[in-house]
Amino acid sequence: RSVRALPDFAQFRVCFFDTSNTLFPDRGFRKARPADLDQLAAWIDRVRPFGGTTPAHAFEQVMTDAMPPDAIFFMTDGLIPAEDPAAIVRLVSGHGALVPVHCVAFGDPEAARQLQAIAQGTGGQYRFVPLQGVP
Repeated sequence: RSVRALPDFAQFRVCFFDTSNTLFPDRGFRKARPADLDQLAAWIDRVRPFGGTTPAHAFEQVMTDAMPPDAIFFMTDGLIPAEDPAAIVRLVSGHGALVPVHCVAFGDPEAARQLQAIAQGTGGQYRFVPLQGVP
């Protein structure tokens, strides 16, 4: 829904991560036009979770595969490795300009602290979304 809300001239790339990462498209960016959005939706339907929550390798690939993005939106519902927040800040600042990482933490207060540190370290915004029924 978020990508569909982009203007048709905006470019996007989506990366799911666990212990590996899966990108759409494989390289570069797509424009937020109906055909590309339909391809994204079909791709999302095929992606299945596997493994843990280790995003640093995904940030590394996104920052080296193509020209750096203007912004990254990072969302997770789990704890990431303790070293990942600092690694992510280094990765998004190592290409001449700092890329803001806007972070959304779902349900886990411990993960929320990690994502808040990433947002602060990159000039991004941070939001915590509590999950219903989570103690």
